[in-house]
Amino acid sequence: MMRFLRTILLFLSPVLLQSFSEEVKRFEDYFTKLQHYSLRNGVQVNFIPDKTAPIFYAVTTVLVGSVDEPDNQKGIAHFLEHLAFKGTKTVGTKDWNSEKGLLEKAWELERLQLLKKLPEEKKQELQNVRKQLRDLWKTEEFQSLLADLGGVEINATTSSDFTNYFGKFPAESFKKWAELEIDRLLNIVPRQFYEEMRVIFQERKMRVDGDPLGRLYEFLLSKAFGLHPYGYPTIGYKEHLLNLTPYDLLKFHERFYRGANITITLIGALNKEDLKYLFSLAEKIPSGERNTQFLQSSAVRAAVHRRKFGTKMVAVSFYKEAYPSEEDLCVTLVCKYLFESKQSPIYWTLVEDLRLASGVRFFEGPGYRSKNLAIVLLPYLSGVNPKKILDNFWRVLEDIKKTGLSDREVELAKTLILRQGADIFENKLYLAQWIGESSLLYNSPWEPLKIIKKLQNFSPQSINSCLQSVFQKKNSLTIVSN
Repeated sequence: MMRFLRTILLFLSPVLLQSFSEEVKRFEDYFTKLQHYSLRNGVQVNFIPDKTAPIFYAVTTVLVGSVDEPDNQKGIAHFLEHLAFKGTKTVGTKDWNSEKGLLEKAWELERLQLLKKLPEEKKQELQNVRKQLRDLWKTEEFQSLLADLGGVEINATTSSDFTNYFGKFPAESFKKWAELEIDRLLNIVPRQFYEEMRVIFQERKMRVDGDPLGRLYEFLLSKAFGLHPYGYPTIGYKEHLLNLTPYDLLKFHERFYRGANITITLIGALNKEDLKYLFSLAEKIPSGERNTQFLQSSAVRAAVHRRKFGTKMVAVSFYKEAYPSEEDLCVTLVCKYLFESKQSPIYWTLVEDLRLASGVRFFEGPGYRSKNLAIVLLPYLSGVNPKKILDNFWRVLEDIKKTGLSDREVELAKTLILRQGADIFENKLYLAQWIGESSLLYNSPWEPLKIIKKLQNFSPQSINSCLQSVFQKKNSLTIVSN
């Protein structure tokens, strides 16, 4: 079967293989328009003019994620992202001076209530303070103002390494957007702190505690990285969140939301006057201290763990070095062919031939600042012994390593990864996020183009060297769920 599949690859259309160089040229042409600015306070601004429509895409990237959190405050970066939509000293309130004192009183009483230590005689006082605050609040005003500008796809994400705020807007609304965005970066108010904490508890319940794959992934990280920062989930732990105060959040914001850690990336129909206006606002952000870029690598923790998560899944994870190590890109290319192509011998053996698994897929994570993982997911069918999945997985993988990937298989891997790159290229918000994160982590907004070029130039010899060194049992961690 494997030999037959490899023969099929010899007859792939050469058009697919030629498309790589064509797409690289497309990326090159687009990136020649990229303008990069560094302001005096360290804020970076990236801009790609694109007048195909009277709109702009905006992504604000902050070099802070779950790896930057203190040991007893896991989840604070994600919590801060939530509260960044609750407004500022001028947005979301009718009277900040009146609200400020009430907030401080509410925080004191809400915390006692949360810890079940609020005296009976104070409960009515808490109700009164809550009512006064509700009368002062303009609920969800910040989000509404962005939507009123014509904004769509307005959202934010927090990962291990970054926090990103993004949206798509009409070009005519740029100045108002810039005012709101810089105001948020400067003047966040942890409004509705304890209400939002309960929202995050529900989010954790839905995405982790109530989701078999969520529980599996959290367990995998803890076993793969231990006490290393990558061993902790971005959403944090309930016991840590319960101990947080609004003052902790403000202190965290003051430490990381500073010019040295912020990049704003824009793609769209904007002009020099628009950029100058943004610069004048962004320069008000204090420069601050540059965040640590890379972390000390975690030790490999090879093992096989078995636990019930309510889903039939085998997850095999391989440790790999972080980019700019060439190993990172080599692993991605290998995985694209082995675990995403339906022409891969692993797919054909486990899914089509032996009918042990319902599919094969992979993803990489949890971040970019240290040794991380290529994670292969093998959902297996009812009645299948997961040991049979693992035995055949390693058997086929060892057979592939003996012969190595052919020139044509390497080209197919490049084509598959280029398709993913083309999808990102078409989604300007994803592209802007990639550029912004590259600016902060690699000090170059042009790094995405360099990555595409490096992928094009990898030889079968270097790919097969990576295949031999990384894809070994002693370099893997396996989770078996049933």
